Amino acid sequence: MRRLVSPTTHFMLVARNSDRITAVAQDLITRGALAVDTWVMDLDDTTAHAEMLAAASERLTKIDMALIAHGVLGDQHAAEADFELAAAILHTNFISTVSLVTWLANYFQGQRSGTLAVISSVAGDRGRKSNYVYGASKGAVVSFVKGLSTELARHNILVNSVAPGWVATDMSNPVLETKAGQKMAAAAIPIGRPATAEEIAGPILFLASDLANFITGEIINVNGGSVLCG
Repeated sequence: MRRLVSPTTHFMLVARNSDRITAVAQDLITRGALAVDTWVMDLDDTTAHAEMLAAASERLTKIDMALIAHGVLGDQHAAEADFELAAAILHTNFISTVSLVTWLANYFQGQRSGTLAVISSVAGDRGRKSNYVYGASKGAVVSFVKGLSTELARHNILVNSVAPGWVATDMSNPVLETKAGQKMAAAAIPIGRPATAEEIAGPILFLASDLANFITGEIINVNGGSVLCG
């Protein structure tokens, strides 16, 4: 978010952790954002999406760009043994994303403009025994984004996805901070390390800029080359 700050940028942040979202909002204001609104909610609750998005459209006056970036890794082994756990991963990563994107797609069609970026994953490009439930949820996001982009292009709406590999975040760190995780990352990523959140922000900033005005339906892989390693 910090790279998007300008004196004319009005953000609306949505997250479930009140303390964190407040800290991020304060940081953006300090860095020069025009205004920052916040909304605390669990995005798993799809019944509350319309209220939040309607509030966003009112507070911002106009939504120019939306970034969908929530998700869970989940426990693959537990999900193999319990359908409800597998369904929960699919709900968070795919169903809740579809709910948000569907509302935003209709909103953008009404104003005949808009940019939508959705975080997917390199895991969505292939099925692997280590994380195929997570990978399936992200693969579904990829297909949805590609299909939607072809529908919305005629309305001057751009829809793309950024597909990271391993990134050092709260979601991935429990794996990456183990010796096995460090060994896995070094072997699977040609660059030899996981990405930082800032390194994923660059392509998002590009998609939000005028430099990407003729790009839609793309899945931008940002994974240090790991997509090449099978």
